[in-house]
Amino acid sequence: MLQSLAESRDLADLITKLKATPYSDAASRIQQPYSGYKIELAAREHVSSLHYSLMKVYPDADVFYAYYMKYIIGDLKTVLKGKAIGRSYEEIQRYLDMRAEELIRRRDLIARAVAAASLDEVVTMLRGTEFYKVIDNAVKTYRSTQKTDVFDVFLDKALYEGILGATMKKALKPLVSIDVDSYNVLAVLRAKSWDISQTQIRSLIAEPTFYAPKNILERMIAAATVADAIRYLTTTRYRNLLPKSSENDAVMISALEEAFKRLSYKKAASSFLWDAFGESVALSLVRLKELEARNISAIAFGVEHGLSSKAIMQKLVYA
Repeated sequence: MLQSLAESRDLADLITKLKATPYSDAASRIQQPYSGYKIELAAREHVSSLHYSLMKVYPDADVFYAYYMKYIIGDLKTVLKGKAIGRSYEEIQRYLDMRAEELIRRRDLIARAVAAASLDEVVTMLRGTEFYKVIDNAVKTYRSTQKTDVFDVFLDKALYEGILGATMKKALKPLVSIDVDSYNVLAVLRAKSWDISQTQIRSLIAEPTFYAPKNILERMIAAATVADAIRYLTTTRYRNLLPKSSENDAVMISALEEAFKRLSYKKAASSFLWDAFGESVALSLVRLKELEARNISAIAFGVEHGLSSKAIMQKLVYA
């Protein structure tokens, strides 16, 4: 299927092919003028709709609902970053698909945030919601650092605290542990580049930790550089994920983030071998659909920019 999509003549041809796949409903709602980003939003919509359907029948619904919040949080990140860099209402709206919010009747949350005239007004408008405190802290930290990745870290902490606070069965630990450890490691590394205090960095850690334990995270926080901090992971089970040393901190952090994502995809795929009739399969299915949607997005941008099918296929990721 991916090969066929990569061979599309143009975006219109790609959308026609998508209508013959499980992405049909979402693809049918894409309006002209077509763009790679509209196809990406449609692919995300398909995944969130599947997640919602599974959530209604999954026996451990608390965890599934906690993970579902990633779609809402993702849209909040888009809004906050857009407001921070001065994008207009129309520009921000273009990068949002609020199907996930509509399914759980939370569309007003994002709608109010988009309608706000400034970052400070977003905070005011969201007073009384579960995101108020974290967004307030994120905006304050952004004001002092001028780093937009502040919003990623603060909102992801809220996401993973919600997941850790949900009733969780043992079978889900292999997937959840990678997500939480990845967040903690990357949060520490990113925060080190913001020139904030060790106390502030420490406050970003989501607990309980798993295989990137608290003592390792403490050493990373105290390290002189990002490269030195990464080296402390050599004593953990994530030692094979470490990126090549580079003078560019952002490059190393990005490479480590991608390595964590690929490990998560492989762990999800393994559930179908070792826990085929267990409860982890449902969450694994969502994770693998996220990967599939990511690949469809990569194909869309490749077709949009005239890349050959061979070049496009080389950019795809497999579990």
